[in-house]
Amino acid sequence: MMKAWQQIIVGIDFSRPCINALREAARMAQWSGAQLTVIHVVDQAALEAIGQQVDVKKIDVPGRAERRLKDFVEQHLQLKLELPVNIEIGVGHPFEEMVAACEAHRADLLVMGAQGNSGRGWRTGVLASNCVRRAPVEVLLVRGFQDQRFCKILVCVDFSETAKHAIEQGLMIARQDRAEVEFLYVYQPITEMTGDLAAFVQIMPPVNNVDYRKTVEKDLQIFMQPFLASRDDLEYRIRVVENSRVADAIIDRANDSGADLVVLGTRGRAGLKRLLLLGTTAERIVSDAPCSVLTVKPKTHG
Repeated sequence: MMKAWQQIIVGIDFSRPCINALREAARMAQWSGAQLTVIHVVDQAALEAIGQQVDVKKIDVPGRAERRLKDFVEQHLQLKLELPVNIEIGVGHPFEEMVAACEAHRADLLVMGAQGNSGRGWRTGVLASNCVRRAPVEVLLVRGFQDQRFCKILVCVDFSETAKHAIEQGLMIARQDRAEVEFLYVYQPITEMTGDLAAFVQIMPPVNNVDYRKTVEKDLQIFMQPFLASRDDLEYRIRVVENSRVADAIIDRANDSGADLVVLGTRGRAGLKRLLLLGTTAERIVSDAPCSVLTVKPKTHG
């Protein structure tokens, strides 16, 4: 059974999306029994720019930021949770400070508002995207409208080890929130996966897509069976979709199903030691998914 989170960090930039990120992080910390640490980073570059105009030592920017952060937490959690909350202020590059905090606290999960103050509408902000790429922990990006338990969870599945971890996390949240969960596998038409073998395919017998789909469905059932053996009355379904554009298929399914959380592994069969999502299927999903996204790293990540 999946081990619950023990250390959860939530990044706060005082934007609207991070209000719900704070609430989600607190809710998850409460049911998982995790320690919650709330962090705001004072951008060193901005501090230096201000320092050209005023004496920043006299106005004590970090001290003011800490007081603002405490007020923010009290206001939006309303102290209704019997949950100890650590308050921390960092000074430096926001991304570097968030990663350092995750490492220092040995965090299991980093929670952030997806959009932040980037002004990119519904799309994921730069800091959040960088944390998904490089932070040594799982990252939950909360969309601005998510402020309660998850009701419909879409777990993206392939046959990788990371997918197994994503399945475990999706099931853990689904059981806690009594959510419906759908496990989605998107496969590309076999004729589009031949690549440099195209010349050989011309002399091979025609590919039977129906038989190939049946093989995929059978393999997926076998892959999923250990995770669903004791499903505890969990409402779930397994769906197989054929689409040459995997990201489009996942985003479309998230829209059609009304999912409020997508769970996906950030490294599948590519075998990259350090995650670089730019231009990949995962990057597109993180950027454009219509709901919150939990990105799961390999267990050996870092």
